[in-house]
Amino acid sequence: MVSESAIGRTNLRLRIAAFGAAGLLLGGLIVPVSALAAGSGSLKVSPITSTTSTGSSFAVDVVTNANVPISGAQATLSFDKTRLQVTSIAEAGPWAADGATWIGFPNSANMAAAVAQYNSSGNVGAYPKGGMAVFFFANGISEPANADVPLFTVTFQVTACGNSSLGLSIGPRDGSLIDGTIGSTYGYSVPVTSTSGSVVNPCPGQSPSPTAPAAPSPSLSPLPTQTPSAGPSSSPLDGITRVSGTLDAGFLGLTVPASATIPFVWGSTNRAFVLVQVSSNRSWGLSVRDAAAGSDQGHMTSGTNRLATAMTAWAGAGDRVGLDRGGQLTFGGPTTTVDGGVSGVEYVAVELDQFIGGADQPGTYGISVLFQAMSTF
Repeated sequence: MVSESAIGRTNLRLRIAAFGAAGLLLGGLIVPVSALAAGSGSLKVSPITSTTSTGSSFAVDVVTNANVPISGAQATLSFDKTRLQVTSIAEAGPWAADGATWIGFPNSANMAAAVAQYNSSGNVGAYPKGGMAVFFFANGISEPANADVPLFTVTFQVTACGNSSLGLSIGPRDGSLIDGTIGSTYGYSVPVTSTSGSVVNPCPGQSPSPTAPAAPSPSLSPLPTQTPSAGPSSSPLDGITRVSGTLDAGFLGLTVPASATIPFVWGSTNRAFVLVQVSSNRSWGLSVRDAAAGSDQGHMTSGTNRLATAMTAWAGAGDRVGLDRGGQLTFGGPTTTVDGGVSGVEYVAVELDQFIGGADQPGTYGISVLFQAMSTF
C-alpha cells in the first residue's frame, strides 16, 4: 500500500485599521455543501435551437438563472463529435468584471490542448477534467436573482450533416449553482434543472426536426464456434474464458488559493471561506492546521504581536477546531470513481474563523494555513 499526499498552503492576510474598523474586504470562496438552499435555478443552452449547414460555424451560450443571487456556477456541455467540432471557447457574462475567479477554464497556453480534448471526448468542461466553474472569493458578491447570466460561449464548426443535441448534465462534476444569499444559506448548493439545445442540419431526406442521439449499442465479443459431437455423450464439454484486469496506482491532486483576506469587525468573530479542490480516484482525507510551530501556533501574528484568540477551522459539519496547540481539523472525502478515464473532482469550503477583541493591537496580521490531502492506494 502506498500512501500519497498533496500539500498546499493558503496565506491569510488581515488588516486592522488604526481606528479599529474593517480595513480590507475579501471573504469566501463558496462551494456546494451538503445542505440545499431554499431557492432553485436552471442551466440552459442559448439559443435553444441552432439551424445551420455543413461547413458553417455557429455559437451558443451556456446560461445560468436562479430565483436567488448566485455566487458560483459550474457546467459541462456535451455534443455530437461526429457532426460538430469545437473551434473556440470564451468566458461570458459579467463574472470576471464583477471579480469572480474561474476554475478549469483553459488559458492561452493550453487552449489548443483543451479544444483537442473537447473534440476527442465530445464534452466541453474543465481542462483537464471536471466541470468548468466560476466562483466569487468575496462574501456578499453575487450575480443577481431572476436574470439570465451567461457562463461561457462555445463556437462550433459543422463537419457533417445530421441533427444533433447539445446536452447539459446536472451533478457535482457537471452542472451546479451556488447560493449567494447573505445568511445561513450562503454557499449552499441550489437545486438545478437544465434545458438542452438542438442543432438542426438535416441530411438529404432527413426530417428537419432535431432528434436526440441514439444510445450506443454495447459491443459484444463473438462466441467461439463449437463442433457438435457425433451423438449423445456422457462426457462433459468444457469452455474456458480468461478474465483479467489492471489496477492502476491511482492519483491524488490538491489545489488551494495562494492567499485570502478576511474583513475585521471589532468585537466580532470574522470569517473567510477557502475553496479546496481535491481530485482522486480513491477515498481521501483532508487535514487543516497551522504550518507554524511554537507558542504562536494557531494565532495570527504581526511582528512580535499576535491576536489573542486562536483561529478555528470548520468544514460545514462537526465541531470547530482550534488551530493552536497543534489543533488539526481532519475530515474524509467521498469515494470518487473513474468514469471513462475522467477522474472525480470534489470541492470543499473550509471556514476559518478569527475573533477580534479589545486587547488586539492595530496592524497587519497573517497566518499560513496548511492543507494536506491523503489517500491510500
